[in-house]
Formats: sequence, structure tokens, C-alpha cells
Amino acid sequence: MILKKVNDIRLKRFLRSTKWFSFTSVIVLFISMGILILIGIHKLVIIIKDIFVLGIKNLDAINMNIVSARIISIIDIYLLVIVLYILAIGLYKLFIGPFEGYTWMEIDDLNDLKRHIAKVIVLFLSTFLLQKIVEYDEHDKILNFGIVIIGTMAVLIWFSITLKNKNHN
Repeated sequence: MILKKVNDIRLKRFLRSTKWFSFTSVIVLFISMGILILIGIHKLVIIIKDIFVLGIKNLDAINMNIVSARIISIIDIYLLVIVLYILAIGLYKLFIGPFEGYTWMEIDDLNDLKRHIAKVIVLFLSTFLLQKIVEYDEHDKILNFGIVIIGTMAVLIWFSITLKNKNHN
């Protein structure tokens, strides 16, 4: 009986110490965010360079659809950064300890984390769809692509509302 209690205490102590394994996930997410931010800055510099090189000679040579698609792709990158940030803070709050940050980001359980991520993924998909609309010339491909993305967005919105209603009950 005493041996069982000692083993239970050791197991509980070991399990409490493994919460720091999730800290490596948080660090990896923050490093990934930094890399994506640098990629976004690099893409913006390329857009600015292309505009100045073409724009100084001839303003009509600038294809605004291409510029718009590139800027929307940068927005997608930063929406992905937001997803990674919410995931990193959520993992920290759930597994490591309290995080006094933002009042809008209440993450008390895994369902709250999934709900926040689902909201940002809906934004991500909508900007991705907008980017593809600007890029594609074939309307039937846009329609098929749009139906799939809008269906996915509808499921994510339903999922988010369902999780929110579960938390209120």
C-alpha cells in the first residue's frame, strides 16, 4: 500500500514535469512566426521593387491584378502568423501556466483554442479565395474552388458556434 502511494506520487511528479515538453512546441511556433514574418517582408520588398522598376518607366505596365494577388498572399502569410500566435499562447495557457495578455483571448480549455483557431482559419480561407479569384482567368475553376472553400468555411463557422454554445451550457 505504501509502495503504491510512493509510485503514485512519483508518477504525478513526473507528469507535472512533462508540461515543459509543450514549451518546446511554443518555441517552435514562435520561431515559425518569425520566419513567416521575414517571408512576408521579403515579398513586400519584391512588390515595391517591381512597382518602382516598372512604374517609373510606364505606369500602364503594372498589372494591378498581379500586384493585388501578391499583396493578398502577404495578408495570408500574416493571418497564418496570427493562427500560430493563438496556438502558441493557447498551448502555453493550457499546459504551462497562466498568461496575462489579451482579454479577447480567453482560452480555458482545448475547445476554446479550437474555436479561436477556427475563426482565423475562416479569415485565412476567405483571403485565399480572394487571391485565387484575382489570379484565375478560368471562371469554372474559380466556381469549383470557391464552392469547396465556402463549404469548408461554413463547417468551421458551424464548428465555432457549436463549441461556443457548449461552453455556455
